[in-house]
Amino acid sequence: MIVRLGLILVLMSAVTSHSSPIRLPTALIAPEERGEYVARDARTEEELWRTRWVIERTSNGNGIVYHVREDGAGRRGRPEPTRWTVTMEVDLAQGTEAFFAVREIRDLSDRPIETMRRAVSYKAGTGTVTIVDHLKNVERSESFTVEETSIPVELLPMQLRALSDAPERRMRFHLLTREGKSVPMAARIVGQETIRTPAGEFAAYKTELSITGVRGVIGQVVLPAMHMWHRVDPPHAWLRYRGLDGGIGSREVVMDLVRFETDAKQAR
Repeated sequence: MIVRLGLILVLMSAVTSHSSPIRLPTALIAPEERGEYVARDARTEEELWRTRWVIERTSNGNGIVYHVREDGAGRRGRPEPTRWTVTMEVDLAQGTEAFFAVREIRDLSDRPIETMRRAVSYKAGTGTVTIVDHLKNVERSESFTVEETSIPVELLPMQLRALSDAPERRMRFHLLTREGKSVPMAARIVGQETIRTPAGEFAAYKTELSITGVRGVIGQVVLPAMHMWHRVDPPHAWLRYRGLDGGIGSREVVMDLVRFETDAKQAR
């Protein structure tokens, strides 16, 4: 879940003829934010990987654009240690909202293993994902449908910052996986508690994440609970995630914030 790290207020403008809100990051993000988190096995507490990220807010003349970069290293989704870089662009120009991402995975000798490119257009209601397997020299592309309530998985930690101001402190959305799958989900704040991470001790909102629909009924039986914590104080920085790192069968992890800074260079 990078995190990403990882994303806010709801844009109420419509795309196509629907009235559902487009869920993309807006005002709660500073002009520049940077941070780091560590992921551990939820049962053994073994450190698995670390990721650093930077978010910069700019303008392209038509609206706000966020540029995000993540750099990670460790054992994530593969038995052997790897390094990865993810670059993202979130375009908030009204009527042309879009999301772009490129993820590059390399081995410890810096040889490319996999490159994934994704593009999401809320106006068109479509997205594409292209995966290049450098070891097998194979490339494949797929298209998928995008809902107005779709949230790319990388943007979820940022999106949930705004939940404390949402009606009834809950929302429903479609989580877009890296492979372009759409998972109907719900999020709701279930309480407030004090938690300690490597970044310090904070008062935090605890948010419960759940899969809805038929898959949700099955998920309640076979999947561990998923929770995310955000700082009570603005800008509601992401503090912790506990749950599966991917789909059924993936490892249950705990991701903790190590540091968080804004453009004012003030640690949070």
